[in-house]
Amino acid sequence: MPDQLFLTFLLVGVIAAAVTTLSALFPAIMFFLLVTILPITWSFFSLGTNLGMVLVGLFLFFMLLMLKTAYRLNTILAETLTMRHDKVMAEATIHHQALYDELTDLPNRRMLFDHLGQEVARSFRHGYLGAILFLDLDNFKNVNDSLGHALGDKLLKAVAQRLSQRLRQEDIAARLGGDEFVILLSEIGKDSSQASVRAQRVASEIQQLFLEPFRNDGHTLYVSASIGIVLFPLDESDPGDLLQRADVAMYRAKEDGRDRFRFFQPAMQKALDTRL
Repeated sequence: MPDQLFLTFLLVGVIAAAVTTLSALFPAIMFFLLVTILPITWSFFSLGTNLGMVLVGLFLFFMLLMLKTAYRLNTILAETLTMRHDKVMAEATIHHQALYDELTDLPNRRMLFDHLGQEVARSFRHGYLGAILFLDLDNFKNVNDSLGHALGDKLLKAVAQRLSQRLRQEDIAARLGGDEFVILLSEIGKDSSQASVRAQRVASEIQQLFLEPFRNDGHTLYVSASIGIVLFPLDESDPGDLLQRADVAMYRAKEDGRDRFRFFQPAMQKALDTRL
């Protein structure tokens, strides 16, 4: 009996520790309690003595107490993990909303400025040129006014998908807002001549994407785009200046008849400043 009592106290300590460890898996703790408590309980029951019956009752009560404790620990742990998961998902959602456009899931203005600033600095450091293509859909307002904003939003998402499929992995397509998109091309040449040729080729390929009409909700929409192009880094311009120059070149493309692209020239800025 002394040896069995010593073994009993030893098992009680092991079981108490196991409840904390295995409570994450409730079936595991149930199995553990059965294989540890039932054999020694049966051993005391087989003695047929009053002390044996008392120990049997205590062990059964102890097993029920451990099951209840394990269940409560399991519930608390599950709730804690759920709260932690929800917090992580909420933080990820907030982070995504801060950097990506809600409609098209393309990078937004903030993320574009971050990447453009890094790309300009990298271009200065390694001596290569990149390009910004500022794209605006022609007569997009007519789609919203005649067919509704819901269809206009579907058209913008379709345009974003086509642009994303055309770009290289290192390039970025972003939506600034409305029907304005910006494409950031990195490492397209070591000099302005080579970079201009490659930027012009990309702009032509993008315009080819609009030759196939967009079909949404039973409507067939023929859409074109005007594109303004500016190379960087040709001077000390910051990302804001570069985007403004690409925007000026885009409006020159619209003035020249739409559905075309134009490279930024300093004379364009002078003409704009004079008009202002």
